Amino acid sequence: MKSNPLLAYAEAILVTFLWSSSYVLIKFGLLEIPPFLFAAVRYTLAFVVLGMLYIARVGTEKSGRKSTTVANGKAFLVAAGICGYTLAQGLQFVGLFYLPAVTTTFVLNFTPIFVLMLGILPLREKGSRLQLVGLSVALLGLTRSSRRDWWVQDSKSES
Repeated sequence: MKSNPLLAYAEAILVTFLWSSSYVLIKFGLLEIPPFLFAAVRYTLAFVVLGMLYIARVGTEKSGRKSTTVANGKAFLVAAGICGYTLAQGLQFVGLFYLPAVTTTFVLNFTPIFVLMLGILPLREKGSRLQLVGLSVALLGLTRSSRRDWWVQDSKSES
């Protein structure tokens, strides 16, 4: 498969837009549904849809090779499901329940720092100088913008 960087960036921007809009949509849903139930319903529906797509894809493949996707990694898939979806997404919904959407997304913007640390430790990846500078600038911006008085206007200050 040929690599297309422009398409990859466009897809990343689309996913970022969809992911960002989900915070606002989830806030509306949390008015009616408790956080863990909402997360469970959302990801159960996603599981059903993706499961059907997977089954349809496997049914159309005629390569004859054995699929190792599920067969060799059942324990990993169960652990990833519990940690990656049930726990992480459930707690994100709890955060959205108690905090404004913008606060939750600011906290989640620490993700690149954790990805860098986890990439360095188990994967032995090395961040470039430009990536480290970019993360430092993002961290400074995140720290500055997380100050309550910067992004939440107090009604007293408007008078």
